[in-house]
Amino acid sequence: MLRHDDETIKAILDTAERFADRELKDGVFERDSYPYHAFAAETFKRAGEAGILFLTAPEDLGGVALPPEVWALVIEKLASAEAGFAASLLTHALAAEALLRLGNDGLKAEWIGADPPRLLAYPLYLDPSDPQGLPSAEKRGDGYILTGTARLVANAPVADAAVIAADMDGGAGVFLVPLSEETRPAPAEMLGLRPCPVGHLDLVDRELPAGHLLATGLDALAALHELFYPAVTAILIATHKASLDYALEYGMERYQGGRMIQEHSQLRAMYGLMAVENIALREAWLRGLSENGTDPDARLAVKIMAAELAIRGTMDGVQLLGGYGYTMEYPQEHRMRDARQAAEIMGSPMRQKLALMDKLLGGGKGRA
Repeated sequence: MLRHDDETIKAILDTAERFADRELKDGVFERDSYPYHAFAAETFKRAGEAGILFLTAPEDLGGVALPPEVWALVIEKLASAEAGFAASLLTHALAAEALLRLGNDGLKAEWIGADPPRLLAYPLYLDPSDPQGLPSAEKRGDGYILTGTARLVANAPVADAAVIAADMDGGAGVFLVPLSEETRPAPAEMLGLRPCPVGHLDLVDRELPAGHLLATGLDALAALHELFYPAVTAILIATHKASLDYALEYGMERYQGGRMIQEHSQLRAMYGLMAVENIALREAWLRGLSENGTDPDARLAVKIMAAELAIRGTMDGVQLLGGYGYTMEYPQEHRMRDARQAAEIMGSPMRQKLALMDKLLGGGKGRA
């Protein structure tokens, strides 16, 4: 488990913070352009040079062999500057972790240890407990034929390979699909997190060798998501906090009704509620990263709570700017869209609440 006093982790987080200050804070508005913006390929390359792409890989593959939970702390640093790029790096991290845990040595060497680093894609919005509309995979000879559409694959419009799920006889499978200029999908229009490009990957009789089947069944992806729930939570907490900080800054500069905005009691109550929620969320999130916080249900509960509070908190952040909050000249509407988009990562809060309730009740339904 994660140890917050580990000197290597401290050094990685310091690097991530400096990278965010240097690479992400400028140009946030431009990278949020509708319907999508060109992927920051040079920024991704510099993230590799900074050593924050393959944190959990062994040293012989260019990593530092840290636990997956360290991604949550790194993602928080990045999302504090720009949630969209943080989501793109989270996507890459999920795909890389799938390869590290499920891939053979040849795939690991080809895709994890490559120089320059190769960007990976992943179905960031897939809920393994309730997969919808997967492409199909058919065993043929020594390999597989994939047909259909893998929907909402993050990074797919710009990635070198994608980890996807597909229906197979008697279940499902997880595959690694190499991508090229000819096979990458066009970017889809997204509500938020626009610097993380998302596309619907069309597969037309795509042939894959047997070694590109990473796992049968989706349990491996479900286990992967449990490890990365805190990283999703980090995006939500950072977006919530950024909205609060900007609202406070704005409130100390604007004069309305005979006093500064932040001096009005009703608005102070809104500031206070946002602050209380963020402090409580962050403490619960950090506890989930501690040595005693490995319960996946607790991690999921914090993710659900963070999603709902981030949506409400960023909406309050918009309200605290009055009419200006809804305009694109101010960052609050951007954060509100990012929060709503991030809430859907790995499954919607409503669906996950119902699934968690069924699990806690032993699968029973219809109880009072």
